[in-house]
Amino acid sequence: MPANQSFTFFASDLFRFGVVLLGITISALVIIARLKERTPGKVFEVIAMVTFGITGFASITSFVMHFFFSDMVASSIGWPLGSPFQKEVAGANLAVGLLGFMGFWRRDFWLPYVIAKTAFLWIAGITHVADLLEHQNLATGNAGLTLYLDFIWPLVFVLLLWLTTRYGKPAPPGFVYRTPQL
Repeated sequence: MPANQSFTFFASDLFRFGVVLLGITISALVIIARLKERTPGKVFEVIAMVTFGITGFASITSFVMHFFFSDMVASSIGWPLGSPFQKEVAGANLAVGLLGFMGFWRRDFWLPYVIAKTAFLWIAGITHVADLLEHQNLATGNAGLTLYLDFIWPLVFVLLLWLTTRYGKPAPPGFVYRTPQL
């Protein structure tokens, strides 16, 4: 495989999704195995923490791709090269990614992350669908895995928030944040 093709594979949606899913699964299993108190609430807290933290980190990597490899990303989406929109998308990815990544340490970042990430992904997904319908843009970054994940990830995030609320213990009054106790 030529060097350019291998770089393209490692920057692909399928590779990034696989790494994120593998990271979430392995991290959650390792932490859950070490829990002293393995209640449904604790398990869902760990899964939420790891999912928000790792997907937040993935958004930070999207910042890097949109900012430093703008033309490659635009090409994969089927959009014009050299557009400054890439830098704006990079900034949004960085802001949302930092919220999610901070979820490793700060539970009070979970809800803002889910709200921001859901809004960002659903708007991106709607934009990809519109581009697909209006311009028949079948580029992998527009009509591929990314399109589906733009709608699926927010549902996963909301479900995790609901499960941690439903089965987890509420924080004591006046307590602003907490991380899952291992």
